[in-house]
Amino acid sequence: MKYTWRDGHWRDELGRPMDAPNRIAMPMIQSDISGYKSVASNKWVDGRKAQRDDLARTGCRVMEPDEGPKYCKTEKWAKRLGLEHNPDARPRHRERIEKV
Repeated sequence: MKYTWRDGHWRDELGRPMDAPNRIAMPMIQSDISGYKSVASNKWVDGRKAQRDDLARTGCRVMEPDEGPKYCKTEKWAKRLGLEHNPDARPRHRERIEKV
């Protein structure tokens, strides 16, 4: 549905005001990522553009959160989240990038 600004409100094609909560809606601004050493190229990556370039150059991609391992390193969190407990698991930050 398309809305236009008329008479101090967003209105649809029939002139009805848009249903909106009593708060300001605005676009989300995502901050830049902090620098890190690339696991794939062993080079310093500082920012989103550098990350895109590094991933393209090395033929890698960022893993989605649901692609990661389905286990927890601590028994408490494995039980709480209903996942497998694996005390020998590597930290997740090392498994974020995989070769395509």
